[in-house]
Amino acid sequence: IYNGEKYIERCMKSLLNQTYQEFEILLIDNNSNDRSFEICKRYAESMNNIILFQEMKLGPGCARNKGLSVATGKYITFLDCDDYWEADYLEKMIKAAEQNVNLDLILCGRFYNEIPDGKSRVECIGKEQYQRTIVQKEELKKNPYAFFKYTGTRGPVCKLFKKSIIDHFNIRFPETIKMMEDLCFCMEYISYCRNIELIESVLYHQFIHKDSLSKSSQLDDLSSWEYVIDVLQKTISKTSDINWSVFYHDLLIGFPMQCINMYAKQNIGIIKCINNIFDFLNRKEIVTYIRKYCNSSVLDRM
Repeated sequence: IYNGEKYIERCMKSLLNQTYQEFEILLIDNNSNDRSFEICKRYAESMNNIILFQEMKLGPGCARNKGLSVATGKYITFLDCDDYWEADYLEKMIKAAEQNVNLDLILCGRFYNEIPDGKSRVECIGKEQYQRTIVQKEELKKNPYAFFKYTGTRGPVCKLFKKSIIDHFNIRFPETIKMMEDLCFCMEYISYCRNIELIESVLYHQFIHKDSLSKSSQLDDLSSWEYVIDVLQKTISKTSDINWSVFYHDLLIGFPMQCINMYAKQNIGIIKCINNIFDFLNRKEIVTYIRKYCNSSVLDRM
């Protein structure tokens, strides 16, 4: 939770109105400078299953790791303070997990609400083109990333994780970067999954606005992207039987687009934009990926 006073009441209402009631709520305030902590404190003082913590180290990774360190439940799921759940979110997600003990990750669809300049655009992801599916390990190895893209987000929302896997492999969010730390966490977690289920329900409401955490990251250098590459390399070394190439593809496309977007919207300067792109593309791991997975005739013309 960071400066979410305008949205916390809606978020908390969705938590308290869940049809499944046997769960603990961990509120992690990340040193907010608005009324977020006071609002959360009022809820924590009135409900036995709500525990409030204040994490002084800034960054979403620090706040989420604090929650992971104190959580006592069998499953872990995440909710950003400016988002909310459908009333049966927990009931459907946990029911799917309990029906098959071999499932290590449950995913649902989401409603995506982008609000630029006060105008709302709602996009329902994962409803019409999708039917309930259980993805087994062998299929997961072929393209582990495809099943995260079902929800339209690489982050931890819309997902139910097993705490036993998180604890056994000591999976945590990176704390030294402020963007894509969620991708690093999910990438490592999925490498240990046996089976994944995508349930045919759209249960998560995500909001993206000008002061949203998802839009607040600044790309001043290559540090976050380089960190993700390093995590990807370590993950590949531990799980050589999994095809991680699509992650490289996303990084290859994503970073230049991010630089161009920042040049256009945040005035970082065309020289810095170009230098960032070339520095990134010259990374040894990126060059190796391009040579391995791209058409050789394209390389010959480069």
